[in-house]
Amino acid sequence: MLNSNYNLAESKEARRKIAQLFESLQIGKVVAVDDMFIPDLNVSGIIGMLEEVDGLADILRPWMPEVDFNGDVEILYDQIAAALSNMDTENRENLLKVLFNHDPNTNDFQDLVLLKKVLPETIPLEIITPIQWYERQHELISEASEQRRTIFLFDQELKVDQHDFGFQKGTDIIRAMSLSHPTHFGSHWFCGLLSHTLQGGEEIEHWQTLAEKSGIKLKFFMPIAKSNLEQSDSFHSAIYRALITTYCENLKEIAEAGFNESVKAVIDRFIRLDPLDFEHIIVNSSLHEGVSELETLIRLYGLLARDEVKRSILHKKRLMDFLSAATAVNTLADIDRKLPGEAKARLYQLRRDELYECAELVNGVHDPLRNGDLFEVGDKKQPYVLIAQPCDLMVRMKEGKGKRAREDNFKIAVLAPIHTSIMVDNPIDCGALSFNLPNFGMEGNQLGRVDFAPATVVDLCVLDLAVMNATGDCVMDFSKIDAAKVAIPTRAWRERASILEKKFKSLKTKIEEANKKYKGNDAADQLTKAWMPRCGLSNDLKKLGKYEGGIFTYPIRRCGRIREPLANWLLSAFSRYLARDAYDHDYSEEKQKKRPLDAQYVEFSGGI
Repeated sequence: MLNSNYNLAESKEARRKIAQLFESLQIGKVVAVDDMFIPDLNVSGIIGMLEEVDGLADILRPWMPEVDFNGDVEILYDQIAAALSNMDTENRENLLKVLFNHDPNTNDFQDLVLLKKVLPETIPLEIITPIQWYERQHELISEASEQRRTIFLFDQELKVDQHDFGFQKGTDIIRAMSLSHPTHFGSHWFCGLLSHTLQGGEEIEHWQTLAEKSGIKLKFFMPIAKSNLEQSDSFHSAIYRALITTYCENLKEIAEAGFNESVKAVIDRFIRLDPLDFEHIIVNSSLHEGVSELETLIRLYGLLARDEVKRSILHKKRLMDFLSAATAVNTLADIDRKLPGEAKARLYQLRRDELYECAELVNGVHDPLRNGDLFEVGDKKQPYVLIAQPCDLMVRMKEGKGKRAREDNFKIAVLAPIHTSIMVDNPIDCGALSFNLPNFGMEGNQLGRVDFAPATVVDLCVLDLAVMNATGDCVMDFSKIDAAKVAIPTRAWRERASILEKKFKSLKTKIEEANKKYKGNDAADQLTKAWMPRCGLSNDLKKLGKYEGGIFTYPIRRCGRIREPLANWLLSAFSRYLARDAYDHDYSEEKQKKRPLDAQYVEFSGGI
């Protein structure tokens, strides 16, 4: 009856891991509550099948000739019980097979057989029907203790509509337990919710939805897809997650209380700032350094929040509760456990958010250009990264009035191409020739490689256009420039917008005069191409840009930013590339050998 994908060797390994986990948590028993399952030919299960399966009475008569299947339910119950007690082992097993063949819930049967296979042999597994749970729930609950904990696994759909048990679903039972014994979760028992409609990888979303609909706190249960039973490693991960849920959610609750308290304290400190101090921090210092006032405001909030969160967590009782919950999780932590694919995808995304800022947060506030800004270039949207000394990129108001300190120096910034590949655990270190960007891409599952050799100097007047547009596009549309100036939160960059407007308007006049003068031939187009500011000097960048309908357009869009400190590490790596030693050629060799760094670079490039 077992699924053909079932692997006995994997099952033994999973059973060993689960046994270790159960031993750590002092788990002494597993109770599974599943509708219509009759592993021991119990009377309630057979009566339930009689209600569901047409013609079953005729099938059972040869096995139980003394039973009146049309009689009163109470009499029927006693007669079936007597018939079962008189059966020998062989007849009981044969009858079980007959019932299994007519059971509409054969998948449940198969799942529970798999459950028996994957659980440790030393742990008793008791499988009962909803009727038996109703009759024995107080007994089963009272058996659980801190020295001998129980795992309760409930089927979500229990099919007990015809009975007045006070529950119809597994979540109803868990909610009742959480109301009567909330502190016993994690100390006396753990609860899982088995579901055959749930697929592996969907548990977290389903968990949160069920908790909201059922009015149960997340810490009291965790759904487990029955499909996990067919893959022993998947089941180990599923049961592991179910067991750590209570402890991890307790940690979250403690942290949440601390965060909420700290937010109030931060706001209180914030509103008490002297107006003179606030004006100097947010306005004057930002103007002087050429940074966004909004960025300085966020920096101030981060400073206050960091201290207040620590103060809140250091509250004596909260700290003890936090350490106690953390110790419980540390005791269980399975460091060698492989992450499921869906968990790895979520962590990749979280790590990506830590390392990179999305386009919306950068462009939406018209944030000034920074070292580490990411761009999509051309029709193929080839990714590039801006590398430059932060001080050289700054547009300061006091000294420059919208200009950079080295405004006419074409070499203060470069654009370097990024090539992507699938994330690997140990990417090749290409020495001074490139720099690796982990967790790159929208899903955070790519490795970005910044190649320094083809990096090209860039005209910042072109990239500055990205700051003017909330979309991050490098476009100069004179009909929208006034609105853009209003939206830019930094005075120095509003001045910068005026300088760019003047520069491109002058160019517009020249181009339109040339169009009138050389109308009908290619001279106007050639002059336009010659006058257009070049984004960069490489072949891929120098031909970009067009003027049409009074609008200057470059197929370049700012699509995000590398956060610090990764952006600073990139700048340092590029500085090392520029300062690298050169190798003298070996004139004694017939054929020149590849330099060590070049050899690494070729090897890496060949794998993309």
